Amino acid sequence: MKYLSLISAFILCCLCSYAQLKTDAQSESFKEKKSLSIKKVLLLKDGNTFYLSLSKKTMAVRIYNANHSLKTIQESKAPAGKGSAFRIIGMYEMNKDITMLLSTIVDHQIILKRLIFDGSTGILKEETKIDEMLKIPSIANIGLGFNVPEPNFFSEAMPEGNGYAIATMNSFEQDRSKRLYVTVYGLDNTLLSRAYFKTTDERYKYIRYIGLLPLEKSKLGIAAYGYNTRSSGDKECALLFGTLIAGENHLTVAELQSSLAPPHYSLVKYNPKSNKIMLLTKEYLADITASIIDPVKNSIFTKPLMPDKTTNKKSYNDRALRLENVFANDDGNFTIAYEHFWHHLIVGTPGSQGSSRHFRLDYTLSTLSVDKLTELESYTIPKRWEVPNNSINSLDVPHAAIDLELAYKHMSAMESFNFLEANGKKYFFLNETPENIARGQAEKSLKIRRSLQECDAYVFTLSGNKKVPPAKPFFSRSAIGIDNLGMFKTYDYDSLKNKYVVVKAEQLGKKKSWRIVWMTPS
Repeated sequence: MKYLSLISAFILCCLCSYAQLKTDAQSESFKEKKSLSIKKVLLLKDGNTFYLSLSKKTMAVRIYNANHSLKTIQESKAPAGKGSAFRIIGMYEMNKDITMLLSTIVDHQIILKRLIFDGSTGILKEETKIDEMLKIPSIANIGLGFNVPEPNFFSEAMPEGNGYAIATMNSFEQDRSKRLYVTVYGLDNTLLSRAYFKTTDERYKYIRYIGLLPLEKSKLGIAAYGYNTRSSGDKECALLFGTLIAGENHLTVAELQSSLAPPHYSLVKYNPKSNKIMLLTKEYLADITASIIDPVKNSIFTKPLMPDKTTNKKSYNDRALRLENVFANDDGNFTIAYEHFWHHLIVGTPGSQGSSRHFRLDYTLSTLSVDKLTELESYTIPKRWEVPNNSINSLDVPHAAIDLELAYKHMSAMESFNFLEANGKKYFFLNETPENIARGQAEKSLKIRRSLQECDAYVFTLSGNKKVPPAKPFFSRSAIGIDNLGMFKTYDYDSLKNKYVVVKAEQLGKKKSWRIVWMTPS
């Protein structure tokens, strides 16, 4: 009875609240041959919408016109071929065509393909292998557990739609000066630059990529760590920042900060409004540190942030903190998303093994000033999710929307959140049960959930003085009994037109269908 009263009050509050994202249209419901796939969506300059779904066996393209009506469907075999795993590292509109970059592993070799689709018909015009790494023998995989970074391709769009850049982390290259390099392509997919990330006198044996940072229309930044171990000479590490001008083939690298070893985890983001870079670092079970980098002066300001964990040895409970993402705000500041974890160890008795349970707890959203890293505002998004033991080490859910191997082996991409800033307002999107949303709004304890059953999509408006911001349903209800879930990583936002598009999943038991939903933030 208490629950009914609680959720009734929440529904009344939602009805009275002002709609922050107005639904303009939604597509007809459609099903796909493979329910588990990578999905991408783009708002095109001519008003059309490009949707792509890619599984291990099939690829489907849908194009919707400016009136949100289905224009064409193209289906074909997946381009990954014999790839054991693959991921989309970028998808961009280039001269009215769509360029997709696909990284795939074939016989222990990582290959990068470029697919070009006709932006009007969705027909695949070109499929080209544009790069490849050395074959990795099975014995080399041992190195990934020690000092060798995981080899991979990474990509970012250049500012103002001026092409795209690709970073290649070729960890097992024998020549240390060629382990990390950057290529820049123009609007017509022609190669403009190819530059190697070289340190002074090749001082560091190991290089670890952090991120690509498009700074200006034709200027690119790249952050990395250079480091040595005791076995490679001396235990030392430096934060390195390189810059590249499109059309040139030389990276200028500066050393910003030194330490003994690279951090366990790093996130980096550039804010074009303030022309500053935020770097977040975290050691295992240690505090989170934030740094502001000035890419013009090559200067850095560092400040410790939140403590990582508290431990209760008597109950064997560990609470840990994880960096999830960092977002550049329109005013030049940054918003950081943290996630809290609870590891509960159940000690075994003589003759029996112990066990453990893992819980994903609240999100914390903290906005920091770009000058002194002062906290300007903070909000809590309550949740209580129990997760399988085998997925606790791969909770980097931001990648679940682009990495099929993660999608197959670990948690659903719909477990992921997202953040949007539009017209000066900040929103946080999440799938959760109506009961838990109501409990969170009333600042009551949430119930533990273990699946997406009975979940719906919700939007939190990050405003006001309450610790837990107001929430409302993200989608209108389709039918009684159907769960309306948001694939919040499969979205696009056009800030010039103030238009937002996202993929919606309608789930009834094990049956699932999809819709494209177009919205206008108020």
